[in-house]
Amino acid sequence: MAVKLDLIPNNPCHGVSIAVPKKVKLRVPEYTNSDISAIFSLPLFREIPAKIKARYGDAPYWLPVILAYTGARAEEIAQLYVDDIEQDAEKPDEWYFHIRAAKPDQSVKRNKSRRVPIAQPLINLGFFEYLKTVPTEGRVFPLLKAASKGKYHATVARYLRGKFESCNIPHFDELEPLHAFRHRFTTEARKIDMREDVQNAITGHSNAGNVGRTYGSYQELHAAINKMPVINIPKWHP
Repeated sequence: MAVKLDLIPNNPCHGVSIAVPKKVKLRVPEYTNSDISAIFSLPLFREIPAKIKARYGDAPYWLPVILAYTGARAEEIAQLYVDDIEQDAEKPDEWYFHIRAAKPDQSVKRNKSRRVPIAQPLINLGFFEYLKTVPTEGRVFPLLKAASKGKYHATVARYLRGKFESCNIPHFDELEPLHAFRHRFTTEARKIDMREDVQNAITGHSNAGNVGRTYGSYQELHAAINKMPVINIPKWHP
């Protein structure tokens, strides 16, 4: 404006930009062993209240348990269909969660499907007994309904957040309650010296590439996940 009014010959600020300092992205906090103990000591892991079970089925129990033993994303598990639970072609006693976008209401980050081994502790807790209680042609958690953004885990996640908050976990307000299981899985995998490429093939991290294809029957992934620490969780019952 000053230039247009001939008050000054030129604009001394022309072409000048203000440097904006980059924000340092801090690592999202994860659950400690004591946090995990507190969470899985909650009454809901012994018996889900009837009112909650009528709304969500057994998802309040199984969703956190599966996330703790797989490092998967919450929506990847919440959207599973029963036919996404598959046997290894070479070893029928080994099973996998096939995380994929095979149905219209399924999506996978970066459109990359993968098979995540079902750890033995999940079997011991009664996961296959649970599967017998739901229709074989439907979803693993049939009572979960897609929220406004199409996410099946959203509403049960809000319920679980309220329950987990009662555990007085430090820095809980900084946590993503379900995603924190994923961060913890990675930390525990490093503690047992699980190779990074194996970790990535299991969790589906962005730098996993096509590493999963090199495992053939995926038995190496299965052996690796079964070396993860066993968590003290009450056994599921109908």
